[in-house]
Parts: sequence; C-alpha cells; structure tokens
Amino acid sequence: MADTNLRLDKLLMPGQQKRVAVGYNKHEAFSRSQHGGVSLATFDRLSQFVLESGADPHGLGRWVWMKISSGSLVTIVVVAYLPCKSKAAATSNKHCRETVYNQQGRYFCGIGDLRCPRAIFVDHIGQQLALWKHSGFQILMFADANSNVYDGILATELQRDEIRMADVCEAVLGHRSPNSHASGSLPITGAFATSDLVAQHVFQSAHGFGLGDHRVFVVDIDLTQLLGSEYSQLVRLPGRKLQAKRYRVRKAYNKSLRDNIRRHKLIEKYHQLYQSHQSMSPQKISMRINQLDREKTEFMKCAESKCKKKCAGKLPNSPKVSYWCKRLRLFDRIRKHKINPLKDPRNLYHSCAVLSEDCSEMEVLQPKDYTLAEVEARIIAIKDQLDLLKPITPELRFSYINDKIDEAIVDGNTKKAKELANMLDREALRGGYQEIKKTTNKGKGRKVFSVETEASDGTRSIISSK
Repeated sequence: MADTNLRLDKLLMPGQQKRVAVGYNKHEAFSRSQHGGVSLATFDRLSQFVLESGADPHGLGRWVWMKISSGSLVTIVVVAYLPCKSKAAATSNKHCRETVYNQQGRYFCGIGDLRCPRAIFVDHIGQQLALWKHSGFQILMFADANSNVYDGILATELQRDEIRMADVCEAVLGHRSPNSHASGSLPITGAFATSDLVAQHVFQSAHGFGLGDHRVFVVDIDLTQLLGSEYSQLVRLPGRKLQAKRYRVRKAYNKSLRDNIRRHKLIEKYHQLYQSHQSMSPQKISMRINQLDREKTEFMKCAESKCKKKCAGKLPNSPKVSYWCKRLRLFDRIRKHKINPLKDPRNLYHSCAVLSEDCSEMEVLQPKDYTLAEVEARIIAIKDQLDLLKPITPELRFSYINDKIDEAIVDGNTKKAKELANMLDREALRGGYQEIKKTTNKGKGRKVFSVETEASDGTRSIISSK
C-alpha cells in the first residue's frame, strides 16, 4: 500500500469532490515503477452517486469498477486491462520479470492454474460481467484489450448472449475505430456498453494528443441514462445572516426584535397570561404559552432576515456586479412568466420599472413588450457580460469597500470604517486560504440519497423518495 499522502485519490485534483478506485498487483513489488494497474475516477456531481467500488478479486489490478445509482437505475462502470504477450518477454530476463503478462502468469501458476493469463482474464471478466447483467445492471466498460475490439478474444467473449456488449464508437460514428496504438495497425482500445446505454457523442484524438502512445477516448452519455430521470435534488441549506461577532449586525438584530415585541405587545401578553393563569386549565395554559413562543420565534426570524444583507454569489459583490445580477434575475423571472404566466404579475412589472429607474441608459421594458426568444437572448448577453467582468470583480469589490471606508471617515464614523477595513482583511484571508483548506481538510462524504430503516418485526426497507 502506498503512503497515504502519495495515493492517487490525494494526488488527483486535490480539494475536489471525487471518488477513486485503483487496482494493482498486490502480490509482487519489485520496482518503484512496476508495470500494470488500472484506475477509475468520478468527479463533482457524479461522485455523489457512487454507491460502492471494487477491484479484481485476485489482487492483480486487472480491472476496477464502480456502482453508480440514484435508486431507479444501477450502472456499473468498469476499466480493464487485458495483458499482451510481448515478444521481448521471451528473450529478455528483465522483460520476463516486469511484464504484466508474466506477473499474472507467475501468480496463477502458484495457485495451480496453468492456462494463458489472457485466457484466464477473459474467463474471469466474462463471469463477472454476466453476473452484473443477470442482476439487471447496465454496464459501461473501457478496456485496453490488446486485441481487435471487434473480433478479438475479448470482443468474442462480450458478444455472448449472457453479456451482449458492443463497441460504442461504431454505433455512434457509423464506422470502425482506427488503430489505437501509434505503432499499431488494429483498434485495440475501446468502450463497450450494454444495449440500454446509448452514447450521444464519441471523440477519438490523434496520436500524441495526451499522455502515452494511445489515442484519447471521450464518450458522452447523458446522466439520465446512467442514473435515471428521477433522482433527488438536494438543496444546500443557506448560511445564517446573524453574526454575533459583528456589532452592526447585533445592533440591527436587537432593534428589529425590540420593535416587533413592542409593536405586538408581546410582554403585555405574557403578563396577562401570568395574571389569569389560575382561572385557566393546564391544557389551555400550555396552548397559550406555545402560541406566544411561536410568535416570539417569528419575530426572531424576522429580525435575523433584516439584520444583514447577504450577498453570496460566485462573483465578489460590487454595485456594477450587483446591477448585472439583478438584471439577470429579472429577465429569468420574465422568461418563467412567458412560459407559465403569473396570475398577478404586478410585482414583476414593478421590478422592471424600478430597475429602469436605477439605470436609465439600459431601460428594461415591460414583460408584455418582449417575446420569449428576445428574453432568452438577453439572458445569454447578460451572462456574457458577467463573464467579461469576472477577471476584474476583485478589483471592483476592493475599490467599492475603500470608497465606503473613505465616506465613513469623512462622516466621522470611525467604528464603521474600522468594521469595513476588518471585513476587507477577512475577505482577503478567506480567498487566500480557500484552496489550501480544500486540499488539506478532510474530504466530504457522499450526500444522503436513501435511508435504510428497520421495522418492529425486523424487516428492513430503503426510503429514497423523501
């Protein structure tokens, strides 16, 4: 086992959400750069749906796999390597020791299986694929077959009735793949899939495009084919606006809470309940206390929502960025209104008028004056504008806060100026340490899409709908 800090899941895109499966020869370790081994990695959203992963049960690193599912469909993704019998291995002691073919040959001879390692591989992978297929799983396999992917030893095995997997490239491109290796003449690398998986696009690079001497393969398969069309959309909980360390936020929170308590006479209601509680039943007292507590909770939530303006987005906030973001949100509302008209669109019309007053040079017409195509074109144009602003948004943010600090100093409000200066320092530190924390912090676990429960009679069931 490699050092924890040198494992592939630590070296590959550190800080990013991912799942990695690796396979290698666990029985021999005679070289730092030993031949053989396979790996499979999923990133970002897809990694959240990986239920389990595994490798060749014999510990030779012949293949690795991942089970991906959202509950409605199960897909097995496999990466496999079929060793080749090198001619140099028969005449060179060095090659005889190092080649993957001979590594596997020594292992199987040691356990009494004297067959060719290639035949053993095809037999074992065929049994595993047939088992997955019999279980109702979809299968997608990327393989370096070291034989023709259309009529070679592995392709023949995959065409059995129990498996029925075919090359993806021929189905999409309409013709067979070219030679895979730079010095070869046959297509020996390919992607195979069961009939229920249909790729939309396939890309095969020229030689020298990436690392190694094989072509790079890219297969585009829609996520709904891997996971199904029904899967949970988890919504991230928003952060709280109330920050007790900041004086301005505490002051605004307390003021709003006191105003609501005073306006609705909450303290008087508690006193009235205390004075008349002896003539009330315990159930009625409890009900009245709960009612007043719920009212107080609503006041606290209202105060928290007003104590601070939360500007959380992908771009640092500034007046210019804020305007374009408001414009984008407004046109998105107009687009939704065009698709599914609102019963009462007065708020939408009012928002258009307010935004037009804020910037008369870029007037926003009323929703009735736009067609759906024009609205969608405006949305694309606004997103392009935000992309152009993205490189300079930190400078715009810094300039905006500095202007606010200067205004506070001119007004003699040193406390506000100090708070703004501290806010700039915090934002600078947060940005500097963000990538470091992503890399060094403990990796996040997979999101919960299903829960297993046990009934009183001992039966267990999986709930994934709520």
